[in-house]
Amino acid sequence: MNAWLTIALLLCITACGADDVCELVFLNVGYGAATLVRHADTTLLIDGGDDGGQTDQGTRTVIPLLRANKIATLDAIICTHAHDDHCGGLINVLAQVPTRAMYRPTWRATNAYTSAVDALVARQKIPLTILARGMTCAWGRLQLHVLNPPAGGADVMPAPVDLNAASLGLELVFGAARALLLAGRTNWPAAVLQIPHHGAVDAFTPQLLAAVAPQHAILSVGANPYGYPSPGIVPAYSARTQLWRTDRDGTILCGLSTDGTLRVTCVPAPTR
Repeated sequence: MNAWLTIALLLCITACGADDVCELVFLNVGYGAATLVRHADTTLLIDGGDDGGQTDQGTRTVIPLLRANKIATLDAIICTHAHDDHCGGLINVLAQVPTRAMYRPTWRATNAYTSAVDALVARQKIPLTILARGMTCAWGRLQLHVLNPPAGGADVMPAPVDLNAASLGLELVFGAARALLLAGRTNWPAAVLQIPHHGAVDAFTPQLLAAVAPQHAILSVGANPYGYPSPGIVPAYSARTQLWRTDRDGTILCGLSTDGTLRVTCVPAPTR
């Protein structure tokens, strides 16, 4: 079976009219991140992978999945930070998929990708919200709490600042279920943890892993020149939780129920 068809079928089983189920789809976009969130009639996209010409993940991965699931409109796009492996693929998604709202942090640095994203948002008159710590976004029973970056004032990060340190860190709350998405600064438990910064050592502490105590940890990673995941990171997570990797397992689907139950499966990368 074609992998996109398989993912579409799995999504339909859990998402079609199910008010007590939220699906997180961690897409295999190589070195980068893109996560689809579906609940009832709501569809969110968090990041879009890289835009590297023939490897543009918006065109090659995100849009085909949306089309396979007959998703014609996104309720929101959330860009976590300005690095091309997170925001680059959003350019063609914004150009081709009607989007009701855009969320992002304050850009700590701008580049060709952030400029293109902002231009498309402005041209299409998509409502834009700048997110910071303490804010909450809600779609029905689904809530996203912003854990990072700081809002400013005495809490502001001094310049210059690493873009990964200034990335959005999000807590997804769905009834009794919780997932932490790229959140490297927290001390409360969650069933699912998307490992921040592709498994880099600068985003890991044993205290974080012990505090979150996830049942499942998701590592969005692919071939890269930085050596991520850093040495020691994979054994540390594997010793304490079920570790899933997009470069090994393909696209990873997490089904969260409001009663806190959880199921995880994966679909190998489609043959190009």
